[in-house]
Amino acid sequence: MDKTKPNDQGFIKVIWMDDNPSKKIGTEFLEAGIEPKTFAMAAEAVREYQIHRGTYQAIILDMEGADGTVDEFSKAVKEFEPFLKKDLIPLYVLTNYTVNDIQYKLARGTIASFKIKDDVFYHKQLHLRDLIERIKKDVVNESEWFRVYKKYEEAFGAFESGIFDIGYQESLYKIVLCVSGKSSDFTGLFNEMRKFYEMVFYKFMIHKLPAEYYYGKNEISYQLPSELPMDVKRTVTDFLKGNVILVRRRDANVLERIRINEGPVLPLVMADILDRLMDILNTNSHYNPDPGKYLTNKDLNEKLPHFFESTALVLIDLIIWAKNEIWDKTRYSFHRIMPPDDNDKEKPDYHPDVDLKQESLKADETRIEVRVTQNIRNRERPKVRSIEAPGVFMIYNRSQNIKELIEWLEKNPDEKISAIVKNAYEVVKFEF
Repeated sequence: MDKTKPNDQGFIKVIWMDDNPSKKIGTEFLEAGIEPKTFAMAAEAVREYQIHRGTYQAIILDMEGADGTVDEFSKAVKEFEPFLKKDLIPLYVLTNYTVNDIQYKLARGTIASFKIKDDVFYHKQLHLRDLIERIKKDVVNESEWFRVYKKYEEAFGAFESGIFDIGYQESLYKIVLCVSGKSSDFTGLFNEMRKFYEMVFYKFMIHKLPAEYYYGKNEISYQLPSELPMDVKRTVTDFLKGNVILVRRRDANVLERIRINEGPVLPLVMADILDRLMDILNTNSHYNPDPGKYLTNKDLNEKLPHFFESTALVLIDLIIWAKNEIWDKTRYSFHRIMPPDDNDKEKPDYHPDVDLKQESLKADETRIEVRVTQNIRNRERPKVRSIEAPGVFMIYNRSQNIKELIEWLEKNPDEKISAIVKNAYEVVKFEF
């Protein structure tokens, strides 16, 4: 039986756990098309659900058991919680207690401990009609939305918590429909995913990074732009990785090097996700429906059938990780790394390994940033690609310090460094 539709008799079947169920309430349920089956004990209710799994479409719990405690309620929540996720069915609490009663507070604590939203409480005298309408909405009218929401509830919660803008939730719903195979029209959704990705960086800058600095060449306003500059995103990513970054103070035209005190807060796998999304979700490479210019729906479905799905899933992982990281809006602490001179050498924050003095360049040379990664097939031939031009690999056969690079790479398997290049593609020297 389809759990999202009424049963064969036209009723929505629910399990109702209540040691003293009201006949009046039961009659109102039936008149509204809801057929409850009542149980006094948690074990009985759970056993019934397991035996007839797929028959019931919602669960209603009373707070207090026959012993006057919330123990039966707590047992029921604990036992039903796995089914809420696996079967994607809703749970509601129907009680005579109010928010000031100790039983209500204990029950609310139980709900919160299982990460169930706290908008499921209804008063028997005051909110019964509201509950009836809610059940109809969740089970019948908006069952598709409910099922999609429950599957990715933690991601949707990021937009309800105030961390990310609630207006983007509808776009997330459309994206998840495509991921779930319930829709094949992802026109415009790569652009929506780009907005999510940009918003992650912006929220980190607003809530977590030190407020004393600019993180790009120009000031970023307190209104999310359509796309943050690439150098800003690189700087933010490096800071979260625990790398030293070069930033400009807001109160003076002074450049400083800083490093996060908390150590790397960006796991390596999440750093890889950020790098991948940075390449895919930018205005020069993301999907666009204009024919002859970018990939079309037909192209992607035929040539890269899982490209949208894989991109959306890693973006959802990023949203969940970022939400948890930003939830406590306390800013990261940091320490300054000053240019070395005779006086600085006696200071506790002096780092001799960081030198701000840079080698002068010849007429045909430029200084660029490159990413260096190990080559698992040949240790002597690491992979070196340009940061400014993603996908462009650099020639370094005649580099002055290739041996030092290989040794350095053993301790820094995937890092961004500076390099002096000749004729825009040949590495003269690595600076690390």
